Amino acid sequence: MATKSFYEIMVIDTPETGANLAKAIEDYEKYGPYALGPVQGTTDNPEILDRIMGVDQ
Repeated sequence: MATKSFYEIMVIDTPETGANLAKAIEDYEKYGPYALGPVQGTTDNPEILDRIMGVDQ
């Protein structure tokens, strides 16, 4: 469950951030919304999860 709102004011205070926003809008208009591919697999095995997260055992 989210504990913080994702609705925040976007701060575009440098030319680089403005260019990144413009590029994102152009990509959206050209390619459409970003669509995630299918999930390859899931696990709830703690050993595998620790290895993925880099937790030393």
